[in-house]
Amino acid sequence: MLVCKGSSIKFKLKDGRTISARGSLLHDPKGTHWPKCSLLVCSFSRDGGEVTDAQKSDVKSYLGRTYQPHIGSCNVPPSNLSEWQLVGELRTIYYARPGRKAPGRYFHHFGQRRLAAFYKSGKARLYKRGNAYRVELGRGCVADGRGIVFP
Repeated sequence: MLVCKGSSIKFKLKDGRTISARGSLLHDPKGTHWPKCSLLVCSFSRDGGEVTDAQKSDVKSYLGRTYQPHIGSCNVPPSNLSEWQLVGELRTIYYARPGRKAPGRYFHHFGQRRLAAFYKSGKARLYKRGNAYRVELGRGCVADGRGIVFP
Protein backbone atom coordinates (compact mmCIF):
# COMPACT_ATOMS: atom_id res chain seq x y z
CA MET A 1 0.00 0.00 0.00
CA LEU A 2 1.26 3.46 -0.89
CA VAL A 3 0.97 6.07 1.86
CA CYS A 4 0.56 9.74 0.99
CA LYS A 5 3.37 11.37 2.95
CA GLY A 6 3.20 14.86 1.53
CA SER A 7 2.05 17.47 -0.95
CA SER A 8 3.32 20.81 -2.29
CA ILE A 9 6.57 19.16 -3.35
CA LYS A 10 9.64 21.04 -4.54
CA PHE A 11 12.99 19.62 -5.54
CA LYS A 12 16.26 21.53 -5.37
CA LEU A 13 18.89 19.87 -7.54
CA LYS A 14 22.64 19.88 -7.01
CA ASP A 15 23.06 21.89 -10.23
CA GLY A 16 20.91 24.70 -8.77
CA ARG A 17 17.64 24.00 -10.59
CA THR A 18 14.38 24.03 -8.63
CA ILE A 19 11.43 21.91 -9.77
CA SER A 20 7.89 22.15 -8.41
CA ALA A 21 6.04 18.86 -8.77
CA ARG A 22 2.30 18.42 -8.97
CA GLY A 23 0.80 15.55 -7.07
CA SER A 24 1.36 13.74 -3.82
CA LEU A 25 4.49 12.28 -2.26
CA LEU A 26 3.78 8.55 -2.01
CA HIS A 27 5.80 5.84 -0.28
CA ASP A 28 5.38 2.12 0.31
CA PRO A 29 7.03 1.44 3.70
CA LYS A 30 6.92 -2.33 3.15
CA GLY A 31 8.07 -2.25 -0.46
CA THR A 32 5.16 -4.41 -1.63
CA HIS A 33 3.69 -2.18 -4.38
CA TRP A 34 6.59 0.23 -4.95
CA PRO A 35 10.31 -0.06 -4.08
CA LYS A 36 10.88 0.70 -0.40
CA CYS A 37 13.77 3.11 -1.02
CA SER A 38 11.95 5.05 -3.71
CA LEU A 39 9.50 7.93 -3.33
CA LEU A 40 6.85 8.49 -5.99
CA VAL A 41 5.30 11.86 -6.81
CA CYS A 42 2.18 11.61 -8.96
CA SER A 43 -1.47 12.61 -9.09
CA PHE A 44 -3.45 11.02 -6.29
CA SER A 45 -7.20 11.36 -5.81
CA ARG A 46 -9.25 10.46 -2.79
CA ASP A 47 -11.94 7.96 -3.64
CA GLY A 48 -13.78 8.15 -0.33
CA GLY A 49 -13.68 4.42 0.37
CA GLU A 50 -13.43 2.93 3.83
CA VAL A 51 -10.01 2.16 5.28
CA THR A 52 -9.63 -1.24 6.90
CA ASP A 53 -8.06 -1.69 10.34
CA ALA A 54 -5.07 -3.44 8.73
CA GLN A 55 -4.53 -0.45 6.43
CA LYS A 56 -4.86 1.99 9.34
CA SER A 57 -2.06 0.21 11.17
CA ASP A 58 0.21 0.75 8.15
CA VAL A 59 -0.18 4.53 8.25
CA LYS A 60 -0.70 5.44 11.89
CA SER A 61 3.02 5.63 12.70
CA TYR A 62 3.39 8.41 10.11
CA LEU A 63 0.05 10.23 10.18
CA GLY A 64 -0.81 9.72 13.86
CA ARG A 65 -3.05 7.21 15.57
CA THR A 66 -6.08 9.56 15.67
CA TYR A 67 -5.84 10.60 12.00
CA GLN A 68 -8.55 9.15 9.76
CA PRO A 69 -6.79 8.04 6.56
CA HIS A 70 -8.57 8.07 3.21
CA ILE A 71 -8.59 5.57 0.39
CA GLY A 72 -7.38 6.97 -2.90
CA SER A 73 -6.10 5.97 -6.26
CA CYS A 74 -3.31 6.82 -8.65
CA ASN A 75 -1.90 5.47 -11.86
CA VAL A 76 1.31 3.90 -10.62
CA PRO A 77 3.98 4.09 -13.32
CA PRO A 78 6.31 1.17 -14.02
CA SER A 79 8.78 0.59 -11.21
CA ASN A 80 11.55 -0.51 -13.60
CA LEU A 81 14.07 2.34 -13.39
CA SER A 82 15.11 1.87 -17.04
CA GLU A 83 11.73 3.34 -18.03
CA TRP A 84 12.49 6.62 -16.23
CA GLN A 85 14.62 9.59 -17.33
CA LEU A 86 17.31 10.83 -14.94
CA VAL A 87 16.79 14.51 -14.07
CA GLY A 88 19.78 14.88 -11.76
CA GLU A 89 21.20 14.56 -8.29
CA LEU A 90 18.86 15.85 -5.61
CA ARG A 91 20.13 18.33 -3.04
CA THR A 92 16.88 18.99 -1.08
CA ILE A 93 13.24 17.93 -1.11
CA TYR A 94 10.58 20.23 0.38
CA TYR A 95 7.06 19.02 1.18
CA ALA A 96 4.01 19.61 3.37
CA ARG A 97 3.36 16.68 5.68
CA PRO A 98 -0.29 15.75 6.42
CA GLY A 99 -1.74 14.03 9.46
CA ARG A 100 -1.90 14.73 13.16
CA LYS A 101 1.42 13.37 14.37
CA ALA A 102 3.71 16.05 12.92
CA PRO A 103 1.94 18.10 10.25
CA GLY A 104 3.68 21.03 8.62
CA ARG A 105 6.32 22.05 6.10
CA TYR A 106 9.43 19.87 6.01
CA PHE A 107 12.63 19.53 4.02
CA HIS A 108 15.39 16.98 3.76
CA HIS A 109 18.93 17.62 2.53
CA PHE A 110 20.88 14.92 0.74
CA GLY A 111 24.65 14.50 0.39
CA GLN A 112 25.54 16.83 3.28
CA ARG A 113 27.22 16.24 6.61
CA ARG A 114 24.88 15.86 9.56
CA LEU A 115 24.97 14.80 13.19
CA ALA A 116 28.03 16.84 14.13
CA ALA A 117 29.94 15.64 11.06
CA PHE A 118 29.87 12.00 12.18
CA TYR A 119 27.59 10.93 9.38
CA LYS A 120 27.35 12.03 5.77
CA SER A 121 23.96 11.46 4.20
CA GLY A 122 23.85 9.59 0.92
CA LYS A 123 23.02 10.72 -2.56
CA ALA A 124 19.50 10.82 -3.90
CA ARG A 125 18.62 10.96 -7.57
CA LEU A 126 15.53 12.45 -9.19
CA TYR A 127 13.87 10.77 -12.17
CA LYS A 128 10.91 11.77 -14.35
CA ARG A 129 8.38 9.84 -16.42
CA GLY A 130 5.57 11.88 -17.95
CA ASN A 131 4.13 14.01 -15.14
CA ALA A 132 5.44 11.69 -12.42
CA TYR A 133 8.67 12.06 -10.46
CA ARG A 134 10.63 9.49 -8.55
CA VAL A 135 13.28 9.94 -5.86
CA GLU A 136 15.74 7.08 -5.51
CA LEU A 137 17.14 7.14 -1.99
CA GLY A 138 19.56 4.26 -2.41
CA ARG A 139 20.22 1.17 -0.33
CA GLY A 140 19.91 1.45 3.41
CA CYS A 141 17.41 4.28 3.25
CA VAL A 142 15.16 5.01 6.18
CA ALA A 143 11.85 6.58 5.24
CA ASP A 144 9.55 5.72 8.09
CA GLY A 145 7.11 7.25 10.60
CA ARG A 146 9.60 10.03 11.26
CA GLY A 147 9.74 10.97 7.57
CA ILE A 148 12.81 10.78 5.36
CA VAL A 149 15.47 10.10 7.94
CA PHE A 150 18.38 9.19 5.66
CA PRO A 151 20.30 8.70 3.38
